[in-house]
Parts: sequence; C-alpha cells; structure tokens
Amino acid sequence: MVVGLAGKATKEKKDSTDATLKKIVEGMLNDADISGALTVLSSEDIVAVPSPEVLENLRLEHPAEAAGSSFREPPDPTQLPDDVTVDEIMAAVQSFPNGSAGGIDCLHPQLLKDMLAGAADGTTTALAERPG
Repeated sequence: MVVGLAGKATKEKKDSTDATLKKIVEGMLNDADISGALTVLSSEDIVAVPSPEVLENLRLEHPAEAAGSSFREPPDPTQLPDDVTVDEIMAAVQSFPNGSAGGIDCLHPQLLKDMLAGAADGTTTALAERPG
C-alpha cells in the first residue's frame, strides 16, 4: 500500500512539474519567444531542492560583497546625458535581439522597436527625444 501511495505522489509531482513547464512555455510563446520556449522544453535542468548543502554551494559561488567595496552613486534615471542623440537611441533599440525580455519597466524591446519604427513624420523622433 505504501508503494501505491509513493507512486501516486510521484505522479502528482510530475503532473505539477508538467503544469509549471506548460505555463512557462505558454508565457514565452505569448511573448513570441519561440527560441526561449524551445530551450526550456529541451532543457534537462531542474530546480535544486532547498537544503543546507545547496545554500552552502550558492554562498561559495556568490560570496558576499567585500568589506570596503565602494561604488559610485548611480546616475539620475530621469536625466539623459547631454551627448546622447536620437540616432543613438534608435540604434540601441534596434540592436535588441528579437524575443528579449522586458526590463524593470516591463516594456519588451519588440514593443519599443515597433513604436520607433513609425513613419518619418516626427512622431518617431518625438518618442526618442528627451522630455523637457
């Protein structure tokens, strides 16, 4: 009887894993990230089960910040440097690979590409220009 229960638990876990995999792949396909979906489907990677050994391995691979480390202040995110041109912004946006993930603002690069690929009627330039 215990064997039957263990088998059932394994099947339920596999069904849960399959459902999670399906959600991940569906999300990638909805974002038109076909290569990402294929990568996930063909991967044999698994999520590590939390344990003290796993935590120790992660700490070894990602040590804490060294004492005395100093970083310069981050730039003001609301201001662009004066020497950035509209053409440079357009080139940077066009250089994003297709299927790239969205950033902290959740805007996917493909949306930015589509918005900036408009007619040369001034709208495209207005979107790329610094407000103010």
